[in-house]
Amino acid sequence: MNLLNFIFKPAKRIETELTVSRMEALRRAASRAQPPDQIIGGTITSSENGWSLEIPPSTGGGATVRQPHEVISVEEEKIKIQNGTVNNLITLPIAEIPHTKTDDYKYLIIEISIDSDNGVQGAEYKILDDAPDAIEWGEDDVPDTIELLIAIIQGSTIHQITTGNKFVQRIVAHQIPKDVVSVGEYPNEIYYTYRVT
Repeated sequence: MNLLNFIFKPAKRIETELTVSRMEALRRAASRAQPPDQIIGGTITSSENGWSLEIPPSTGGGATVRQPHEVISVEEEKIKIQNGTVNNLITLPIAEIPHTKTDDYKYLIIEISIDSDNGVQGAEYKILDDAPDAIEWGEDDVPDTIELLIAIIQGSTIHQITTGNKFVQRIVAHQIPKDVVSVGEYPNEIYYTYRVT
């Protein structure tokens, strides 16, 4: 007999060693040494399929997760924001928007520049004194900029309207039948708008 085969050949396959009864014996031994509900702050639960350890979420001071386009704070001369994207273009300016704090309502928007042939060309945070207009629709001549409301701000109070990266897409808003249709002509007038998701 080869001595190396004798030394390194396992007597039993490992899969047959780890039986349900063996796992249950290990669980009982662990519970005798330490009560199940005290194991690293968790709880052991048993079922017919075995047992599992449930650990409650930590209440410690973890890092705050900010959403894209989320207003972080309003200071005396600036608004801090978590930048996001519009059609994968970063919205400018980065991190801070110049602003003089006031008790009047202010409207934080994203002004999105659009080329009807090439799509979104840029996005910029702006602060308005009045609420932005709705996204218009038109026949062929869709607007070249749209204003998307992100938050309403009064003093240090922030009313967040939407968060998350945005995607702007030109879509058909309406089709109105033409009074007179020539041969080979499309029978409807098509009106377009933009959908923001």
